[in-house]
Amino acid sequence: MSDDDHTWLRVGCRLEMEFAVSSPMVLVLRPRSGLRQWVAREQYSIYPPTAVTEYTDLYGNLCQRLLAAPGPLQVDVRTEVRVPARAGKAPGAPFVPVDQLPEEVLVYLAPSRYCESDRLGADAA
Repeated sequence: MSDDDHTWLRVGCRLEMEFAVSSPMVLVLRPRSGLRQWVAREQYSIYPPTAVTEYTDLYGNLCQRLLAAPGPLQVDVRTEVRVPARAGKAPGAPFVPVDQLPEEVLVYLAPSRYCESDRLGADAA
């Protein structure tokens, strides 16, 4: 669904885990509203009910911290987000070789649990 220069995205996930012992966790599953997106609707549930505290990390991500009890744990997240219809791009922005990038952006090039760098490395090369 879209309107004018924006598009609505429906995103979500369900995680089902089984723990043999109590296990501390930090989840990063909640998008946040900002300049480029608006979170219009959100559903976040954990079963069995578990105490969760939330904090914002140094990158502005909403993080959920919990101690999963032994046994099954299910986390379900559903979100509707309004985003620009096209990705923003600076007109005429020059290409900058990696060795010339400013140090403050290098953190964004590090391997991430969101990108399977061990599987994508060959394609990137």
